[in-house]
Amino acid sequence: MTSTDPSRLTLARYALAGAAIATLALPAFADEDWRKLADQRPPREGQIWRAGSTERSTSHPFLGENVYLQSWFPLSAFPGGNTTANDCWGYTSPSGRRYAILGLRKGFGFVEVTDPKNAQYVGYISGATSLWHDVKVLGHYAYGVSEGGLGIQVISMANIDNGVVTLLRNQSTSGHSTTHNIVSNPASGFLYLAGANVGNGGLVAVSTADPTRPNIVGAWTTHYVHDAQVVTYTSGPYAGREIAFCFNGGFGLEILDVTNKSSMTKISGLTYPWLSYCHQGWLSEDRKYLYVDDELDEGTKVWTTTTRVFDVQNPGNPIYLGSFTSGRQAIDHNQYTYNGRIYQANYRSGLQIFEETGDPLNPLHVGYFDTVPEDDRAKFNGAWSVYPYFGEDTILISDIESGLLVVEFDPRKLVIEPLAAPEVVGPDNTSNTVTVLITGDGTDVVPSSVMLHASINDGPEILVPAIDNGDGTFTASLPPAPCPSHIDYYFSAQSQTDRTFTFPKNPAQTKPRVLVAATSNVVYEDLFTSHGFNGWNFGDPSSPDTATTGRWIKMVPNPTVAQPGSGYTGEICWVTDGRAGENPQQYSVGGGKTTLMSPVFNLNGAVDPRVSYWRWFVNGIGSEASNESLTIDISNDGGWTWTNLEVVNNASGQDDGGWFYAEHRLAGLLPLTSQMRVRFVAADYPLAFTTVEAAIDDFRVIDVGCTFCPADYNTSGSADVLDLLDFFSDFGLCFDAPLPCGEFGNPDVNADDTVDVLDFLDFLDFFGQGCN
Repeated sequence: MTSTDPSRLTLARYALAGAAIATLALPAFADEDWRKLADQRPPREGQIWRAGSTERSTSHPFLGENVYLQSWFPLSAFPGGNTTANDCWGYTSPSGRRYAILGLRKGFGFVEVTDPKNAQYVGYISGATSLWHDVKVLGHYAYGVSEGGLGIQVISMANIDNGVVTLLRNQSTSGHSTTHNIVSNPASGFLYLAGANVGNGGLVAVSTADPTRPNIVGAWTTHYVHDAQVVTYTSGPYAGREIAFCFNGGFGLEILDVTNKSSMTKISGLTYPWLSYCHQGWLSEDRKYLYVDDELDEGTKVWTTTTRVFDVQNPGNPIYLGSFTSGRQAIDHNQYTYNGRIYQANYRSGLQIFEETGDPLNPLHVGYFDTVPEDDRAKFNGAWSVYPYFGEDTILISDIESGLLVVEFDPRKLVIEPLAAPEVVGPDNTSNTVTVLITGDGTDVVPSSVMLHASINDGPEILVPAIDNGDGTFTASLPPAPCPSHIDYYFSAQSQTDRTFTFPKNPAQTKPRVLVAATSNVVYEDLFTSHGFNGWNFGDPSSPDTATTGRWIKMVPNPTVAQPGSGYTGEICWVTDGRAGENPQQYSVGGGKTTLMSPVFNLNGAVDPRVSYWRWFVNGIGSEASNESLTIDISNDGGWTWTNLEVVNNASGQDDGGWFYAEHRLAGLLPLTSQMRVRFVAADYPLAFTTVEAAIDDFRVIDVGCTFCPADYNTSGSADVLDLLDFFSDFGLCFDAPLPCGEFGNPDVNADDTVDVLDFLDFLDFFGQGCN
């Protein structure tokens, strides 16, 4: 719809115009805030956030929801030249002071986290060089192992409160050298080795009767054990028995009775659908359920992080119940339970926190802290493990690349929502206010902290305090800017809990944008609200399509890990076959490229046109491939020759789903003609086993100018009857009302800070003169 669409000439506006002409004045609409008459959609520049949207801190490169960074010890904070980190565990000294133990490529680091916001380095113990280290604690001893050898490193923490940790010895018995994981059972005082070079890689029992000289006393040697949790039952049929829940790779879950170390026996075992590599798991605190992660299924057999759930109330007869998911693509790695919550370290999606609900298959996802915010791909880097047992204010995360992170779970938050925001503001600084609604969830906003952060043409940030309107809304004025230009902005607000929240929730990645112009005219717009094609075409006469699956179609897409469940502003959008198959690849773009072309639009005589749209793109689920792309081009000869606007691919950082806004200024890019059109080309590398999905919504072409004509009240580019009607509408709305005011423009024509009959007479004079 263009600005001269006759459908805008409603009877109500004719009536309003007649009343205004008859009376030369109208009272302001009582108790009606002009800002609430503006477009209520979210700002058209920025990202719309998927389920589990994020808060971005401006002081660190991580993302989170309800989880906040307290302290960060990168790899460089530890001696030894370590290039990776691995496992983590914790220790509380008799004095109550708390310490983190971090596995590193060449040893173990010790950090005091008693004050989680001011963690302090304590010491470092050198060890074997390996990507894999593991550590557990019994008493005041830390027992470290590694795939690199040295047996069990026995580390005394008896004097840790004085800043001293001591390697007592590298203990090796029965030829033991390398180990993948070490397990502790504080109730029995035994350690267990998993994946060691002794005992056929099975579960090896280690006595700590002499805690300084741990000694192998038995083993279950049937086959390899990757990891385990060992507990002692105090009631029920297994009272007094020590039971090991073993996670055995391709063998699945196996449960052992390890009470008798010289005769450890298997009492049950179970696999599950889509078993790839049963990696690790942990019991619920009531020991009714077992949560299991499979390290090799994501991206090959399942398409989102999948936690398997078993009923183990009878360890001799476990029952597979099903699974739940975080909805991310990442691989799950290690998880633990504490105080009714499940804490998961899931590689590239970081820490994920679930709250148990009584239904083990439907825990509530209550927070996360993403240590690799670029994407959630199914790759082996990011968060390795988590230690939640210090409580929700001191949660430890070990990250392969980032080292040790101390975070806090705090569900209290502020929600900042846009109410009124202009898309275009005039160079005279009119209609330049932005309003947001701030609501608290468990906390309240500090009103004086609400700020608008603005940047003109990507320049330095300008801070503008927001005005408290007294009803939960806050309004700020965008700074004056030259014409033509653009202003990017975001809001920040501090809570009573001393947290900072923003809108958008990740302003470092994308922010709303406002154009500065004297005139603006919508040349072409299609919000894709109906199923008709409206002149959009498939294919490309200059380069035939080759994709065999996933061709463009206009529909309501089915929500999957790769595609949205709707368009950006409505249900319908253009999407590369929006059906949901048995796996994400089934209907994704495959075997080549597929092209969507806009109708031809006329830019003859345009002053400063812009083309904009919202796009969604997913590239590479289930593959390391990075050759797939979404390419957007523009033509000025109806589609025979093309000029590139952008390429969205692996290098763009916007190829992992989510709606993103794109806007391109066309002046100077190519000659403007009456035969303009845009194409969207989604392409899949033919030999890649991967998923490529694209979607487009809210396509728009707008022309802006810097020459102002007072008669062109609605800045459409020409003076016509609509300008008269729009002025009458705003005049009635804003007569004697507080400024700024106006839905279509600024009715304070003579700029005397009030809307009265003189403005009406001045506008009639301007309208009579018209625009040259």
